Amino acid sequence: MFAKTDKYTKLTTVIFKYYQETNYPEALSNMERMERALKKDKKTPKARRVEMLGLIFYWRGLISSKLHEYPNAIENFEKSIRLKYKSDDMYYEYAQALYAQEELKKSRRAFRASVKNKYKMAVSLYYMAYLSQVLKDYKKSVAYYSAIERLDDNEEKSSVLQAARMQIGDIYLMQAEKLPNAFRAVDKHVIPQYEEAWKFDKTSDLGKQIKKKIEDLQRKYELVLFRMRNGRPTLRPPYFLRLVQAFNYDSNINAVTDDLVEDTDNTLDTWASATTFLGRYTFYVKDVVSVAPEARLIYTKHLTDEDYIYTNDNYSANLAIRNTYEHMLFGKQASLLFDFDNTRTVNDTDENSEADRTLELSSTTNTFMLGERFVYGSLGETVLRYRSGSTVNENSEDYSNSGFTWEQVFTLFRSTLLITMITKDQTRYEETDTLDTDAMTYRVDFIPPRLFGFATVSYGLSMTNTDYINDDDKGPQTTLSPSLTFTRTIGYGIRGNVTWGQTVVTDAEEDANNYNKTTYGFNLEYVF
Repeated sequence: MFAKTDKYTKLTTVIFKYYQETNYPEALSNMERMERALKKDKKTPKARRVEMLGLIFYWRGLISSKLHEYPNAIENFEKSIRLKYKSDDMYYEYAQALYAQEELKKSRRAFRASVKNKYKMAVSLYYMAYLSQVLKDYKKSVAYYSAIERLDDNEEKSSVLQAARMQIGDIYLMQAEKLPNAFRAVDKHVIPQYEEAWKFDKTSDLGKQIKKKIEDLQRKYELVLFRMRNGRPTLRPPYFLRLVQAFNYDSNINAVTDDLVEDTDNTLDTWASATTFLGRYTFYVKDVVSVAPEARLIYTKHLTDEDYIYTNDNYSANLAIRNTYEHMLFGKQASLLFDFDNTRTVNDTDENSEADRTLELSSTTNTFMLGERFVYGSLGETVLRYRSGSTVNENSEDYSNSGFTWEQVFTLFRSTLLITMITKDQTRYEETDTLDTDAMTYRVDFIPPRLFGFATVSYGLSMTNTDYINDDDKGPQTTLSPSLTFTRTIGYGIRGNVTWGQTVVTDAEEDANNYNKTTYGFNLEYVF
């Protein structure tokens, strides 16, 4: 259009410059000059003059729309259309002005013309669908929303696709709620449609709104259990998946005693890689019992290439089923806990074969736990547990282990948590009674508010008193273990942890049994 070199070319260039600079008064003033000149002009071919008049009305329509003078915009767009002026966005802008004036049917026809011109097809289809929805033409509305799905993928389509899927869900919902068995239609058609919309972008503001729609419907029609009978919330979602990759340093991997540290030529310290996967799914039996099968897989690989180090490499597989019975105790929520765990551990027991570093079954442990979780008075949550287990070793002696645990959570100032735990354990070996032990463990964890809003810091201190009840060569041993953990959320579902720990073992009677170690490391945790 601007390539034609007649007396109007320079003027249209000036008008376009003013339009781009949003200097609308100057643009309109020059349009009036150009219109007067066109009406007096008898020399320029009629087709050219019509084209220029169509351009002027088109520009006036655009400017009027930007100034929210929609009746004037509509009038100018219609004049330009009658003059058959061609512009890709003509019908789209015309439709927007009609929509602003609530001329819904005319607006829908204009958006249809925009689709035929292949201009902003996804957005135009969305408007056509929404206008049909407002006009209660629901069949056409769903058809137009669905037509967006068939367009080629591009940024424009992505900007409206999630909203289009949600709107289809809204229409389905309106129709479903008119049925006598509404809950069936909601479960079969409405929620799957909303879920399709939500999955398109779960983190967007619209995605969060859609997620709330789903949960509200599930709650309204009792399609999903949200609370147990005692008011305890159920897990949403019911599945939990976690993947952790850790790198840890251990200064004394084989717990070499202090008096042998200087005498040994062996390397004491090593880095290790530990990969952990945890998966759990919770089922609810009515609104009283929860049943949660769980699988935990851990693979530990030490990075020091020495036989007395790599024999610590191991792989463990834990299968468990964790159950609760929800009830009331002391007028508050309480849970009866009963779990069963089976853990199989494999490691490299062949110290003399570097060429064949194969992991073989080392031990199998079965453990049963019975407990109660409750709140008494103004205290925080209390958990009492009894645990009993037995271990079958492939290359050493079998043993049994049992114990009681008391855990107490205290909420202090500014959401600061203090967690205390006391455990009494006893271990009994089948044949060698000198290995039998009784132990008491005391542990305290202190978790203040986030450090400057940057990270969560956890301080821990554990002390274990172990008595080898049948071994005169070992006195009562005390294990002191302070720890420190920094936790930082990195992104959606991703956390980073930096850890430090110290372990000091002191024998009350035999200094030869004393040893200590330092551990530290970092890990990345991803929760699905």
